[in-house]
Amino acid sequence: MKEFKDNWNEIYKRLEELRQRIKNKDKEKTYGLHKKKEMPFFRTLKKNLFDEKELSEDDISKLVNLTQLIKNTISRELTAPNFWNNPIAISRMKGEIQEVLISKEFSSLPDIFNKRNEIISRIVEISESNNDIILYSD
Repeated sequence: MKEFKDNWNEIYKRLEELRQRIKNKDKEKTYGLHKKKEMPFFRTLKKNLFDEKELSEDDISKLVNLTQLIKNTISRELTAPNFWNNPIAISRMKGEIQEVLISKEFSSLPDIFNKRNEIISRIVEISESNNDIILYSD
């Protein structure tokens, strides 16, 4: 906003883009996943592995399964007291997520092995910022 402080047309354009993104997010398919607890992970996996490519039913099925396994791992780990202040617990969670990502079940996903570190980093960021949602949201 500060960047466009005197350009009302640009401010309007940017706010309208934001409004449309928010509006479209409500129309997003969730494939049976929890909108707040699981969809942030699904979107991250989809973006990192498929970018904007159209997904097949098999791709969707694998991503849904992968998302649920990752979210379950994270949910279990986050219940530990003072989790985010425990580097050993965080490292263990990263290792468990990596095991899921590189398992035979998901090896056919595009470039998953090479992108695993980037995916894990993003998943941990999402987990930390959504800690309470993951643990307590209905």
